[in-house]
Order: sequence, then C-alpha cells, then structure tokens
Amino acid sequence: MTDKTNNAVVEKTAEEAFDLAASAAFYKEHSTMQKNGVRVIKADDFHTRLADQHGISTADLKKIQNALTDERSAVALVAGEDLEEKIKAARAENKPIEDLRSLSATVRLPMLGMDEDITVLSSETTKIAKKAGEDGPTERLDYGVVTTRVTRHMSMRKPVVESLASRLARAMGVDQQ
Repeated sequence: MTDKTNNAVVEKTAEEAFDLAASAAFYKEHSTMQKNGVRVIKADDFHTRLADQHGISTADLKKIQNALTDERSAVALVAGEDLEEKIKAARAENKPIEDLRSLSATVRLPMLGMDEDITVLSSETTKIAKKAGEDGPTERLDYGVVTTRVTRHMSMRKPVVESLASRLARAMGVDQQ
C-alpha cells in the first residue's frame, strides 16, 4: 500500500467515525436562538467538541485562527489596494458617485480543497430597523466594507450541502430539477 492509498483509507475511516447527525443534534440542543433569528453556539461547547471529536486543543485552534487572521488581513489589504486603483480610474473617467459606490475588488485565497473570496466593497448601505419613537428604519452608509465568501463548500460534506439545497427548495415549494 502506498502512502497516498493509506492516507485515503485513514481519511475515509475518520469520516465514517464522525457522527454528523449526533453532532448536529448536539449543536441544536446546546445553543440558543436570539431574537434576531441567529443561533449562537457557546465557544466552550465548540472548543470541547473540537478537542473530543478531533483532537484539536484550544491552543491549536488559537494558533490556527491567529495565522488565518493575519493572512486574511493581508489579502483584504491587497483587495483594498485593487479597489482603490479601480476608484481612481473611475474618477479619472468622471464616473458618477453611484458608480464609484458600486465598485468592489475580490481576492481568492486558496485553502485546503476550497477557496475563500475576500471582497472589499467601496460602500454599502445598511438598513437599520425602526427603534422605539422613530418614524421608520434608518440607513447607514459605510465605506470599505470587507466581506468573505467561502466557495467549494469550505470542507463541508458535499452531500450535506446538496441535501440542504434540496430540502429548502422543497420547503419553499420549488420544484428543483
């Protein structure tokens, strides 16, 4: 058996050993739903599961997160510099401010078997919900907004992503073909 074959067998065994349904049930039971509809998992629960299920200590996780934060920050800076060049070129062409506000720049950061797109938006308008005593929602204009988008399922299991797409389409009454 070659190393490559052996690694494939080990990876498959580790994948089969992970109980996805039990993990999802754990997170559902050990999390809270906020008023805004966001489910929040406690850091201690997540860190304990990483250690128990995958052998990743909190120190290991912190080291990885710090390294990725540094690298993502550098990539965001590159995207911002690319966007600044686009804005200067558009201004030189006397483009209207609406065109300038709609510009963005993206840099794709390769990960292991996936990509993360880091995008800098020249501006973004956010609607803020009505507060007590106000007439209606307000808007806030922010400049240099950084967003990230994970592509290729970010190491999520492809059947899970496909199943979610199918389940949600059915839940919405859409026939997906």
